[in-house]
Amino acid sequence: MTTKQDLKELEEHEAKLKDYNAGLQRTRNQSHLPSPNQHGFNSCGCQICERTYSNIKKTNAKIAPPLEFEAAIIARKAIDLLVQKHNDYGPSNISDAPGGPLNGLSVRLHDKVARLNNLLSNNKEPENESIQDTFIDILNYAIIALLVIDNKWDTSK
Repeated sequence: MTTKQDLKELEEHEAKLKDYNAGLQRTRNQSHLPSPNQHGFNSCGCQICERTYSNIKKTNAKIAPPLEFEAAIIARKAIDLLVQKHNDYGPSNISDAPGGPLNGLSVRLHDKVARLNNLLSNNKEPENESIQDTFIDILNYAIIALLVIDNKWDTSK
């Protein structure tokens, strides 16, 4: 459910992007988004992207979106994956972890970072999970930890 504060932040985000887009007329060099359109990027479909895309389209600009926009796209992808995995696994794999949920998350994070360090220090290309996937998993473990700390992680079975 969206709160008034969320709506206010979204409107402020949109206003910043509109101001940014109005003063910027440059081509976007790199993007993690596939097949950029004539405005320089594709929308991922979330509300922030759709509203931002609408503003950019109005200015007919080719732009490099600001950090907040790029971060919002990554966060949306991470949240989508978090929800998918939560639907597959349920909450008990976290809430019933030996030693408690934070201990279980700490072990998972340790394993994930150890695997990442092995790949990076040995300059290996992963075969089954990309470096980006690893960082998304780390981000999602952090989100789950914050939900656990705030007593907002679903503990029902």
